[in-house]
Amino acid sequence: MDLGLKGKVAVITGGSKGIGKGIAKALASEGCRVVICARGQEALEAAGKELKNSGAEVLALPLDVTRKADVVRLREETLKTFGQVDILVNNVGGNKRGKFADTTDQDWRDIIDLNLLSHAEVSRAIIPEMQKQGSGTIVFISSIFGRESGGPTLSIYNATKSALISM
Repeated sequence: MDLGLKGKVAVITGGSKGIGKGIAKALASEGCRVVICARGQEALEAAGKELKNSGAEVLALPLDVTRKADVVRLREETLKTFGQVDILVNNVGGNKRGKFADTTDQDWRDIIDLNLLSHAEVSRAIIPEMQKQGSGTIVFISSIFGRESGGPTLSIYNATKSALISM
């Protein structure tokens, strides 16, 4: 399939495994140059190597998108390496399972930072570059649990994914 993406630059947060890695592989197969980032060094290196072995141009950055300095580094390293950003896939996410009554304010802050605020922060860092180019696409990966309950141990996750859908 040719989606007309050859030569485009795609940034995928949480791109070292699971859905993010799958998205990176799919975009690379369409000819995109891909930037993947994640906190886990080992999985990130393995994903980067796998993408390179498939013939993709890839930049694998170990960083934490809940940290502003790392978000700035993501933007700067992407621009230094590839000169543009055409596609941003905000995929990073996680959960702290527990019954609602057992969750703490810090649990809420941590997951809100990861599942919601990091998406906004990375997007705000990239949007000016897309505006300069006159084009760009931003995708937020959420979950069906943003629309319906995922069970009694997913209250924080459900709330953040619902907010992400509303963004």
